[in-house]
Amino acid sequence: MAFGRALATAFEASPLVLDLKGRADQYLVAVTRHVTSEKHRIQEEAWIRWCKILDSHSTLHELWRKIRSISDRSPHLPSHPDSVAEAGCLARHFADRSASHNLPQPIRALQEQLSPSRFTAIQAACARPDPADCPITSGELYKALSRRGDNVPGLDGLTYSPLTHAGDCGSERLLDLLNLSWSEGQLPGSWKTAVIHPIPKPRNPTAMRPISLLSCVTKMADRVVRTRLAWHLGPLHPRIFAYHQGRSATHCLASLVGMLRGGWGGLFSST
Repeated sequence: MAFGRALATAFEASPLVLDLKGRADQYLVAVTRHVTSEKHRIQEEAWIRWCKILDSHSTLHELWRKIRSISDRSPHLPSHPDSVAEAGCLARHFADRSASHNLPQPIRALQEQLSPSRFTAIQAACARPDPADCPITSGELYKALSRRGDNVPGLDGLTYSPLTHAGDCGSERLLDLLNLSWSEGQLPGSWKTAVIHPIPKPRNPTAMRPISLLSCVTKMADRVVRTRLAWHLGPLHPRIFAYHQGRSATHCLASLVGMLRGGWGGLFSST
């Protein structure tokens, strides 16, 4: 064995073997450089061919489909094997829970009694001119789009990035669309359509909770109208915890517990 190792060592150290190793390393480096160069050339040619597909006749849908195809964002897989059926089941369940027939009889009778007067008041309010009825401005549109990161899109697959970087021409068309909806008092059907994804609850994976994905254009228009309503209504009552930025159900519960403890002489312990 010792003789074999010595012979192998002597063979590897011979000038001929060393020369062959050096040439093999050079050939390997040359082949690697050639392959890398060919790879870059093929990628560049493929990119040029891809860009030539898009021209002035390409539709906006085709343009954004191509952009999404190179953004390395794989489509989100449904979290439920039959997400459409599960979403419909959840929608019917929550619609039944929030229906008026679940209210006590006195409340339902009061609703029926007040319904005509409420309808008349709404019609009269819609007929009165108001400063907030003026067309939406480009400043309001810019504020609604500013500092908005991309999130999961709605049915149209459009995120905030193309809306933010649409340029002057795109922003003008978007503003015209919003003002048309605002002046007519109507919303396009696609703006009212949500994609419902059933998401398993963290502590109970067998139970589902629905997440509604609306169009980013819908949420942007909602943000503009909500800002105008906040200006029109002025400061809300401090006991109203909804529609207040930075407030949540936690603040409501904390206020309720504080009122109970203070009003009932410390009947509730700190635990």
